[in-house]
Amino acid sequence: MSTPTNELGFAALVVSEDTAESLPTPRFGEANADNNGEVCNPKHALIGVEGGSVRYRVDGTVVQSPFGMLATAGTFIDWTDPLRNFQSFIQRCSVIAEPGTGPVTLTISWRD
Repeated sequence: MSTPTNELGFAALVVSEDTAESLPTPRFGEANADNNGEVCNPKHALIGVEGGSVRYRVDGTVVQSPFGMLATAGTFIDWTDPLRNFQSFIQRCSVIAEPGTGPVTLTISWRD
């Protein structure tokens, strides 16, 4: 049985089809009042994709459509497997909106 992860913080990122973006610097959120606002080093993330589709890469290469992994509107990029450490994915992720989708909002839950 897997162990659930705890939320460390939350962020939102608006992504366009013009420029690839990195994920924002992970910071502790209100759930961790003692450290609220300080940089954290999460091992996991759950990223909601809202308003359109995106392409992403986690190998340190700047993503360009039509290359990269596709995440469609209404889905999640799920890096929460407690048996894996996704820190390098979080640090090296590059994301861009698919052409014709307009701005896409990513909602990011940082997890330990």
